[in-house]
Order: sequence, then C-alpha cells, then structure tokens
Amino acid sequence: MSFFFRRDAECSDPDLVLPTIAYQLAHSRPELMARIVSAVKEYVHHGQFQGISHQGQQLFLDIIRDGVDHERPLALVMDSVDECLNSSPGLKSSLLHLICQAVANIQSLRVLIATRPESYMMSTLPTLDDNSAILRNLWTDSVNEISEDIRQYIQAEIDQRVRKGNFILLEERPNAVAQLTQLSAG
Repeated sequence: MSFFFRRDAECSDPDLVLPTIAYQLAHSRPELMARIVSAVKEYVHHGQFQGISHQGQQLFLDIIRDGVDHERPLALVMDSVDECLNSSPGLKSSLLHLICQAVANIQSLRVLIATRPESYMMSTLPTLDDNSAILRNLWTDSVNEISEDIRQYIQAEIDQRVRKGNFILLEERPNAVAQLTQLSAG
C-alpha cells in the first residue's frame, strides 16, 4: 500500500490517505474485502467529516488489527509527507501519530515514511529508543557519504551509456562525474 503526496489538490489532502489505503488494502488482500466494505458503509453512514482519528480507527486500525493475517507482513509507504496540506491545525501530526501508533501496536505492519525533517513531523515520529521504529535522517548523514552515493550512481549511469556507444560526454569533459556530483549538492 502506498500514498505519495504531491502539491496538487488531490494528492496532498490528508483526508484521502486512509480511504486510499483502505481501497488498496481491499484489492491487495481480497480476504479483507467484506470487512472493508462494511467499515466504509459504516463510516459513510456517519458522514465523511468525522475527523482523522475516527477515520483512522474505522478505515485503518480496526481492519488491520482484526483482519490481517499477522504471519504475512503488511507494508505501507508514505512519501513526501511534508507536501501534505495542513488544512486544519495538527492534521498532519494527527495522521503521522495515528500511523506510528499502528506500527507500535500491530507487529505485522511495516511503514516507510519519507519526509523532509520539519520539526512538527520529526516530533511526531517515534524516538530512536522506541523499538518499533528505525529512523534514518539523511539530512544529518555525512555529506561525504551522500556525495559518494550520488557519485557512484552518476558514474554507473554514464558507464551504462558509454557501453551502449556514441556517448562522448567523458571524452569532452573528463571531470563530468565530479562536476555533476558537486552540482547535486550531495
């Protein structure tokens, strides 16, 4: 399951995250379809503006906790969370808190959250001493380590094109890999 935030209207709305995940879950785990349909009907019956915590409980937590085969891990990817609209105060933080609580309480749930390290997001995510999470902040990693990864990627891409032939960049600019790495601001 995944949700990739973008700055356009639909893909940045935090109120669409959990319904989207429920939809994806219904299609990836057919054994949950009836449970999800029932939860959606119940949710719609009470109105669509019930708040993220109610939405999360009914369309996400209850379904995963009670219906997922815990022998078969379930993965959720949320990318560019920093691009999520903050249409009401604390909505993003509430969504992140709900997802992190689910990870802490449901052993078969695996979540990857990618975001810029904005303070309100980082304060919502679990601390490093929390056993349910592994945090890696690429913004604080060694610049040299990141630059080396970028250099290796650029070199591999150029090497691949050279092998295909008719790629003269390195002939004309022998230090192109180093320059491109530097321009990337590793």
